[in-house]
Amino acid sequence: MRIVFHTDTHFRGTAPENRTDDFFATQLRKLDEVLEIAQEEGASAILHGGDLFDRPDTAHSVVAEVFRRYAASTIPTYIVQGNHDEYGMNPETVQRAMFGLGTASGLFRQLSERPVFLREGGFAVQLTGSPYRADIDTETPREGYILRRKNADIAIHVVHGMFLLKPFMPIAHTLPDQVVEETFADLTLTGHEHVGFRPQTYDGKTIANPGALVRTNIHRNEIARMPQVAIVEIDGSGMHVRYRKLKSARPGEEVMDRSLVEETVFRHQRLQEFAAAVAASGESNLLTIEEMLNRVATDESLSSPVRDETMRRIATAQEQVGTEGVA
Repeated sequence: MRIVFHTDTHFRGTAPENRTDDFFATQLRKLDEVLEIAQEEGASAILHGGDLFDRPDTAHSVVAEVFRRYAASTIPTYIVQGNHDEYGMNPETVQRAMFGLGTASGLFRQLSERPVFLREGGFAVQLTGSPYRADIDTETPREGYILRRKNADIAIHVVHGMFLLKPFMPIAHTLPDQVVEETFADLTLTGHEHVGFRPQTYDGKTIANPGALVRTNIHRNEIARMPQVAIVEIDGSGMHVRYRKLKSARPGEEVMDRSLVEETVFRHQRLQEFAAAVAASGESNLLTIEEMLNRVATDESLSSPVRDETMRRIATAQEQVGTEGVA
């Protein structure tokens, strides 16, 4: 049995400011190739790790093009929802989002803690999943990542969360030692962190993240990497995970606007200076970053437009930091 896993497709009708190509056309070519790979590999299932769309209210024309392609495939697709598939990072809103249309129509089967079983060649594979939620990387224990019951030869658990191989502050994240000792999953597949990492095995339990199918920022790791999918091979001798790069993906230097690199570096420097100014102010009891910004703005006599632009850039930087968790 073979299973193809892809994640973080972030389908959208508009292009990120740092892309120089026809971004949506590029996304569709990549999806076409993923579905072709699944056919070539003789896959029994396609898995999606979440963030199907970039926004929960993605334009109908974009949704139609994406759904048409998945619907044409003869291989079933199983999916978990990501934070971009929800309104306000609230999992209960997903049925009002475009993601919910795909699951309600039967185009995708949404994975949950209730297992789905695939049977082939005399053995069974159990599929479960956990969607993104606000506390997935802060709760103790990390229940979203931990499979508590296994009822098949091989158990695969799909999670949309910030799973990293080493600590990275200040973002909330989850590390292997918080999961592998307790989970019964033979393979944990994750999305959300865009750069990804090579398959890692700890005491017979494997974790893998091939990275996002698209590149949306100009961090050096994003420019250098090539989009890929994971191929999970299962037979009587066990399980093996390998990555397969997309031939349709062009080198990052050809599709990313490198003129924005210096601006990004400058923005990060300014954010570091801002953080230093906050620390120097001696205020450790401020509740939110907005309150800290307002205090510093007052101390430094910054105008409202400067303050508002700083908040916008902080939000953008926080999103980008999520793709820099693995060097």
